Amino acid sequence: INKNFWKKKRVLLTGFNGFKGSWMTLILNRLGAKVYGYSLNNSKEKLNNKILGLEKNCENFMYGDILNKKKLSNFFLKTKPEIVIHMASKSTVIESYENPYETFATNNIGLVNVLSLLRDLSIPALILTSDKCYSNDEKKHRFLETDPLNGDDPYSASKACQEIICNSFRKSFNLKIATARAGNVIGGCDFNKNRIVTDLSNAVFKNKDILIRNPEATRPWQHVLDLNINYLLFMQKLNFNDKLTGSWNFGPEKSFTVKKIIDFFYNKRKFKFRVKKSKLKEKKFLSLSVKKLKKKLNIKSNFSINKSLSLTYSWYEEYYSKKNNIYNFSIKQVDEALNEKRLYKKNYKKY
Repeated sequence: INKNFWKKKRVLLTGFNGFKGSWMTLILNRLGAKVYGYSLNNSKEKLNNKILGLEKNCENFMYGDILNKKKLSNFFLKTKPEIVIHMASKSTVIESYENPYETFATNNIGLVNVLSLLRDLSIPALILTSDKCYSNDEKKHRFLETDPLNGDDPYSASKACQEIICNSFRKSFNLKIATARAGNVIGGCDFNKNRIVTDLSNAVFKNKDILIRNPEATRPWQHVLDLNINYLLFMQKLNFNDKLTGSWNFGPEKSFTVKKIIDFFYNKRKFKFRVKKSKLKEKKFLSLSVKKLKKKLNIKSNFSINKSLSLTYSWYEEYYSKKNNIYNFSIKQVDEALNEKRLYKKNYKKY
């Protein structure tokens, strides 16, 4: 990561107080960037704001829905961003079954609202989609960026649609945008319902009995800090190279079962759980080919699965035992992650 590149860089971050967005806000602030956050402010987002002090880490922020085109446009014109990172979306499969209309509206019409602001501009933008955008081929063990898109559930379908929307805007209006298809993300400050880490932290630290849906489901787990820093490494390069637009897989080279996650937490502290197989359609096995990112840009996941799980567990342990210290603890995790990626001062224009 190049601090010289990010210093005073004006970054519009949608979903700045979501799970990934919260950590991205902290990282950008630590790099000296000017963060302009746009997001909802529901109970979950308010909790993230409180825990991680997000408002004070922003140069400016506005609460609103990305479906509110006028409000979003006014904020965009006011902030005059140099980079856009779009993280605001509906993010779980189960939620998409419960509210398919909201999922498609937010993930697709909301995306169109964001992309419409980029027309006639040459600023780079990163749009977070998902590894769930690929066609559900259980025989395929590693998805390439060139593989077919599809979706057997509303969430996956909305993510496949995001890829198509981005491709159409990029080619129709010559936009400098890239899409990030990331694997499953874990880390602290994730309070989303029906997520394995949220459920496990409730079981370990709040003594709640939990239901495990698919212990043998296999996913490319990665830590939120490792992933977010890789996004920023990518954006440094996209900024100077228009040929890097298009779709990119972000993730580790290996996938692991849900059972691996459960065992790690269980070995730390015993808890009660029961297994009940879900009837919802979800991919059993997901693994991403990250050769394109690694070979072309030398960007790869640095954290092992055990390191990612250890960072995640320690964050919740700190949160539930020393809430008053959780902000400083979170900043320490950010700084250590940045350190691991090696801050340097090379001439970044070579990208």
